[in-house]
Amino acid sequence: FLFNIGYTVESVISMYAQRSDFDERLARYQAEHIAGMKGSRTKYTTPSCTTMRTHGLCIEDGRLCPGIKNPLQYYKRAARKTARSSSEVKQTSSTEEESKSE
Repeated sequence: FLFNIGYTVESVISMYAQRSDFDERLARYQAEHIAGMKGSRTKYTTPSCTTMRTHGLCIEDGRLCPGIKNPLQYYKRAARKTARSSSEVKQTSSTEEESKSE
């Protein structure tokens, strides 16, 4: 998931570096393997929501995200919605300031 939203191997490794059982060599190998840089060179994708539910990793059994196929799709939709809301707030603020100056 993290690699699919733009994280680098270094940023993923730094997330785990604070753990007391951190092994940089092992973490780097695993991160590079998942990112498609080592081993079979397969860049792994985010598991589907069905797979996540099967393994008990889905939050609220998917009630928060109807019609979503995987967590990456949820993330992208949420990011667009946040950007849209932020844009609307900026437009409202600009309109209010223009009204005050008149």
